[in-house]
Amino acid sequence: MRSLTPLVLLALPLVLPAQPTVRVDTPMTPPDWALLERALLDANSRSVEEFADRYIDERGYLLHTMRWGTLDGPDDAIETYYNWTLLHALGGSDSTLELYKKGLEGHLLQYNELRTELTEIAAHGAYHKEFITQSDWFHTGEGMRGFLLMGFADPTDQLLVNRMKRFAGMYMDEDPEAKNYDPEHKIIKSIWTGSRGPMIRQATVYDWVGDPVPGTFHLLHNPARDNEMLDLMKWYPRMLAHCEGYLDSAGDNFLNLGATLLGLNAYALTGEQKYKDWTVGYLDAWKRRAAETGGWIPSNVGLDGKLGGEHNGQWWKGTYGWKLHHLRRRARTDRPPQLLHRRFLDRLRQRPAAHRRPVLRGRAAQADGPDLRRQEGGGWQDAAADHVRRPEGLRAQRQAGVVRVPPGDLQRPPGGDLPVVDAA
Repeated sequence: MRSLTPLVLLALPLVLPAQPTVRVDTPMTPPDWALLERALLDANSRSVEEFADRYIDERGYLLHTMRWGTLDGPDDAIETYYNWTLLHALGGSDSTLELYKKGLEGHLLQYNELRTELTEIAAHGAYHKEFITQSDWFHTGEGMRGFLLMGFADPTDQLLVNRMKRFAGMYMDEDPEAKNYDPEHKIIKSIWTGSRGPMIRQATVYDWVGDPVPGTFHLLHNPARDNEMLDLMKWYPRMLAHCEGYLDSAGDNFLNLGATLLGLNAYALTGEQKYKDWTVGYLDAWKRRAAETGGWIPSNVGLDGKLGGEHNGQWWKGTYGWKLHHLRRRARTDRPPQLLHRRFLDRLRQRPAAHRRPVLRGRAAQADGPDLRRQEGGGWQDAAADHVRRPEGLRAQRQAGVVRVPPGDLQRPPGGDLPVVDAA
């Protein structure tokens, strides 16, 4: 979902006061950089056309092995076209938008034909009412990247407007088949939500991975990465094992903040106040939750609206939570640190140390105040140490869940109620 941040710009014409008009009508020779940008857009447009000619058939179906799963399922298939709408908005050819629409409509039809046996989520197709049946917003957001950017390319497309309103309504308690939202507690009821409502039960590894299929593929989360084609049937047990720590479902999860993109888009496209009210109200609820913890975004909120309600008050637990540390790659387990954007962390670090640190049990502060990183089963370790594996895809410490712990800053302040994080 990292590419969705620019969507905030969609709402600017609706929320900012009128600006003066600046008229530029003096002809000039285009600078070299502008010609190069134009050439880049044209080259990208041609690459889209060539890709579509080879991999999308006349129905709009993507030529690939169709299956359910968050590791390689419907969200990954449609994500193939994730930046085509943005390319068109930046000045790419009209064909990029036309091909995205063809691919989107074909994708919805294609994955409605999918049938699973080991999970009920896609037993009758992966989509219902043109929206994913149930998934987490980490993957729902990935699959919707191109769609959520489509307002930049074609904001008057009535099908886009109608869908955005319908999808937003699924998170505003407007759809009786999709009771994802609790307006009383201002929570989305599960990490698994969609057009068939929230998953309140415990998830299964088959919900995450889907049914096995024969063939060799580039599989996610394996030592070979994309350097080797692997037999899925052989690796299937490992794929299931990878998801064993992701089974907590009930209650709100910070990933559900991705649903606000539906409200934002619906408001930007229609100007209807109810979409803004819901979006701001849900965001405000999360701001209050973070304030209750002293500035930390909780990773589970109970169905009763209480922090940690599904884990006996331990708000740092849950799927993708602060305590999900048993897997190999931190970059795909502990998500809250990665979702703290740069400005948020800058503001957090400007606060007095006593109000922004976790309290670590069982570790003594080093004299120079190390950067401590939560390791998988190994406690808090110095992030600068050679033996610490850097998270994949994360380049800056501020994005990697690193907290500066000043000397002597490992003691609970008098009267403080910050969480204690086990270091053992």
